[in-house]
Amino acid sequence: MRISLREPEHKPTKRRRHRVQRGSYRTLPSALEQIHPQASQRARRGATPSRPSRAQARPRTEQPPIVAPVRIPNVRLKPGILARWWVLPILGALIGAIIYVSVDAGFYVYKAQIVGAQHLDARTIYQTAGVDQQNIFWVQPRKVAERIIQLDGIKVARVRCSLPSAVRIEVDEREPVIMWRSLAQERDWWVDEEGLVLPYHGDAQSDKAIFVVDSSSQQLKVGDRLQPDGIVAEVRQLAAALPGTRVFYYQPDRGLSYIQAASSGKWPVYVGTTEDLPRKVQVVDALNQYLRTHNIHPSYVDVRWASRPTLGVPSGNNGGSD
Repeated sequence: MRISLREPEHKPTKRRRHRVQRGSYRTLPSALEQIHPQASQRARRGATPSRPSRAQARPRTEQPPIVAPVRIPNVRLKPGILARWWVLPILGALIGAIIYVSVDAGFYVYKAQIVGAQHLDARTIYQTAGVDQQNIFWVQPRKVAERIIQLDGIKVARVRCSLPSAVRIEVDEREPVIMWRSLAQERDWWVDEEGLVLPYHGDAQSDKAIFVVDSSSQQLKVGDRLQPDGIVAEVRQLAAALPGTRVFYYQPDRGLSYIQAASSGKWPVYVGTTEDLPRKVQVVDALNQYLRTHNIHPSYVDVRWASRPTLGVPSGNNGGSD
């Protein structure tokens, strides 16, 4: 048996070699940095990627994903209507009230208070309103007023309702200002300030009423407007300029006229329109004084053109028109 006197060569194990290599790998960059910084940077760029450490090589335990908690809204379930027992009496009372006001005769309209009707028949206004035998809750005041205002002669209508079945109708009638006598129709018409023919009948009750005798051929009816436009305003203006004169005449070719009365007789004065009316009145006054001084009884006086007035002298007097 041989006994070797050599010391056994210890070969580095795989684990030791791994440590030496890892140690040399770790100290090489630091040594290069001390010798030459730029060489160290080049070495780092050319170096192979380091092996993962033991701790890094271990398999990482995957953590479960973090899930945000879900907030569940606080939903309160309302109990059914049957669970609220106190609703049932209220609901029953409402249904009973509706039935009561729908069938009880005390809530139905059988008459109305008509205020402001002087020329039109109150019964006609009530029938036009359309509220007879209607439930008070079904009456719509605005629509009732719209129906009433369609009547000829009604200018404004106001309707008010109150329980249990009261209806108040207030109307503003169109006021007649002129009695217009149509010779072609042989009848009289009341006319308001806008020239609208009214459905009123009867004689004028005031001594200040104005009358116009129309010799034109126009056929009038209720709701029409007199022609020409503005004729009513001219008549009222002429009546205001001639106090005491209430009757006027209208002819399509000569316009408005009136009868001048004097001690020597009467004659027509043709005015035409109310254009330059103050001047025309002055001319008429001057002519009347002249005729009275000279005792002249003209057949007519024409001041339709105030700057050129004319007189119609009767054939029995000497002279002609002046």
